[in-house]
Amino acid sequence: MLNHYARQFQDWPAAPSSLHGSANASDLAEIIKRERPDLVLVSGTDLLTKQTLDRFATNVMNLHTGISPYIRGAPNCANWALALGEFDLIGNTVMWIDPGIDSGAIIATERTPLSGRESLKELHIKVMDHAHDLYRRAVEAFVQNRPLPSVRQRDIAKGRLFLTRHWDSVAMLRAVHNHRFRYAPFQLRSDIRLISME
Repeated sequence: MLNHYARQFQDWPAAPSSLHGSANASDLAEIIKRERPDLVLVSGTDLLTKQTLDRFATNVMNLHTGISPYIRGAPNCANWALALGEFDLIGNTVMWIDPGIDSGAIIATERTPLSGRESLKELHIKVMDHAHDLYRRAVEAFVQNRPLPSVRQRDIAKGRLFLTRHWDSVAMLRAVHNHRFRYAPFQLRSDIRLISME
């Protein structure tokens, strides 16, 4: 996946960066406090504690490659949707971050447009391309000071939380098996509530 994007965006200018042992590192919080950004963007990071979020003292937006609250957690919610055989739950969520695991108020959720004929690699690339586009649109709306939804997940559904430690060989085999033998053009369930920015 990283090689795919490195080839696609090889002329992309490098942004200033710094390395930190954790998203909860005090030196990172100090940088954010000093720079006073209007918005902090996170994706694929460790769980931010309430103390860290309080120290950031700004809006923090998160990209989750899954449809919250239906499939939350890690390591990859598209794979969890495959393992469950719930292909219509392959998509992305942008949310305001809170100290929970992918539990913040939702800004937008969308299913990734899929044909049901993608290879596993094509599926993951489509999910990530869609994720980047959804995140870009949410940030653009924020920058343009357009109103953004903020829907509590518990007002939508109870949902399910999956942890990295649950992603074992049985779950992996189930995902590969479902993709190989069951993945096909699929019907979108009407009981899934998505949040739109439009």
